[in-house]
Amino acid sequence: MIAKGGVSATAPSVATILGRSKNSGVQRVKRGLWGWQSGTLVRVRPLRLVGKMRTVIEDHAVSYVIDNEQSIYPRLGEAFDALKWWLAHRPESGMLLDDENWIYKQAGDERINVPSLVVIYTFDHICVTLKFILVRLPHL
Repeated sequence: MIAKGGVSATAPSVATILGRSKNSGVQRVKRGLWGWQSGTLVRVRPLRLVGKMRTVIEDHAVSYVIDNEQSIYPRLGEAFDALKWWLAHRPESGMLLDDENWIYKQAGDERINVPSLVVIYTFDHICVTLKFILVRLPHL
């Protein structure tokens, strides 16, 4: 029997379900995208997912810059949310810097005081990690 235990029930995740038959060792039973529904572990169909969205994780340095620049650029929160949404859906749209780091430049609009954002990040099939960010009003 598979029980919830300490597993988060809020979002589906990739998992390998292990099981044991009588008189045998532990074996892989099922693999795929799994989530909890009404207290029961169920397989999530890919069609139920919204695109290939990844979780976005901010480094402390990124959060610090965004918090400090918010008073200078009132619409920074909107620009940063747009950046996170874009990278969660299309992280490969940036340019590869080295073996793992990517850079993405998001243009701003000086007329309405929306800053340009330049971010260095890494990503895999589950998440995007924002490592560094530069916030500037001039065009890139």
